[in-house]
Amino acid sequence: MSLPRGALCRRLLRRPASEFGRLYHGDEGHEWVPAAGERCCCLSSCPQSFPLEPELAGATGQRWNYANNDTLLLSYVLRLRVRDDRVYLAYPYEKLFRRIGMRHTTAETDWGGTFILSSQVWTTARDLTRFGLLLLNDGKWGTAKILPPRWVRYMGTPAPAQPPAKRADGKQNAGYGAQFWLYGKRHGLPDGTLAAQGNRGQYVVVVPARGVVVVRRGFDGDGARFAIDTFAEAVIDAECIVCIRLHAHVLTSVRWICSRSNRRRDSY
Repeated sequence: MSLPRGALCRRLLRRPASEFGRLYHGDEGHEWVPAAGERCCCLSSCPQSFPLEPELAGATGQRWNYANNDTLLLSYVLRLRVRDDRVYLAYPYEKLFRRIGMRHTTAETDWGGTFILSSQVWTTARDLTRFGLLLLNDGKWGTAKILPPRWVRYMGTPAPAQPPAKRADGKQNAGYGAQFWLYGKRHGLPDGTLAAQGNRGQYVVVVPARGVVVVRRGFDGDGARFAIDTFAEAVIDAECIVCIRLHAHVLTSVRWICSRSNRRRDSY
């Protein structure tokens, strides 16, 4: 498979492990195992140790298999494009974090110097809220255009392969777009709702139809699953917990009820 890097990036954004399932296992034919893969990516190997043109593990857009390797490859492709590690290591801070005031956010790299980004991003509730507001305002921050036009719409476009409609416990699964989870009426939320869902229960839910961003920070144990759709629905109905509205590019009201200090940084 030979792809231009731009095309590879677009495929990686919207096809979580559906095409690149063998990437971290060479020709062994093993399925991606998140726990083992996480150890592989963070503690042992780097994306540059593996080919960017592996044998396809399945037909394009036909199989759903969520994993971190696509995000890691995206980060590595960015590093290849930048060609200067000093510029690369400053990139998320200069292009995103500092421009929207996320001054308490740190993104870690693997041992080879490539940003992980699928996890290991240390941040605060307030910084996550700023990120959510950026998406709520279609990639704009005041008069500054941080994201390309229609990029947020692209993030919310369903990928060709989707998770099963229901989980093993019978509850509704979220859909998946370009690195973001998708919610709608079947989850009790307005259509067009998208969410960043981090490790151990970190959530940023953006509800454009209601002009609301919901941020939830937590540290869920193994096997625990926070009902973010139910929580976000309750927040919208009651306009409490964390409710942020952006009107005419101006933050008009912020209501915080936080059970934990906003100064603490949790890994996203």
